[in-house]
Amino acid sequence: MTRIIPLRAIAAEWRCQRDGACCRLFAAVTMTPAERDLLVARRPDLGARFTARADGFVDLAARPCPLLATDAKGLAVCTVYDVRPYNCRRFGCYRPHPATEPFEQGLAGECLNLIDRIRHSRAVRRAYAHTQRRAQRWADRHGWTRS
Repeated sequence: MTRIIPLRAIAAEWRCQRDGACCRLFAAVTMTPAERDLLVARRPDLGARFTARADGFVDLAARPCPLLATDAKGLAVCTVYDVRPYNCRRFGCYRPHPATEPFEQGLAGECLNLIDRIRHSRAVRRAYAHTQRRAQRWADRHGWTRS
């Protein structure tokens, strides 16, 4: 069966709307043991929330993400933003606004909002590539290796 996807609105200068949907829906955040150590140093209460993976990475049980909080204005905020994992640094849903477009997650956990926009928008592909490069520079500065 073919899935018909309506074209989604593209925001030229996308900015996270901080509704926290992405942080509430993903089942886990995969990271390196070094990233886990940074998080546990900041939040010792997280130690029991990690599980080891066969590939050497670890998963933080994250439905909802235990690093997520809400500020006085009701906006989602990461409590460890400056040491957040690489996978969190790389993510962006590219929705114009949560009120006009809900966060859509595919069966494999992927963000359909982002995937559809990458497929249909050169501007989003460029912006997403920029986000990936910026996250990779951060990882390189902190000793994370490319595999």
